[in-house]
Amino acid sequence: MTHEFDQTESWLAHLEQILERLRQEHERLRVQLAQVTQEEQQALKGRQQSKQQRKELKRRRKELT
Repeated sequence: MTHEFDQTESWLAHLEQILERLRQEHERLRVQLAQVTQEEQQALKGRQQSKQQRKELKRRRKELT
């Protein structure tokens, strides 16, 4: 019975280590996703600003001609 108990405790410790690694990986991926989302939003904002700038340049060119 002691051998089975020791084996069960060993498996439990092993599973706890796996769970902790998964938690850490989950947190790392969550942070990475937040960063990528922020970068995508900034890129989209930059494209929108560029589009506005192109429109403004076209408008100015028309005014000059």
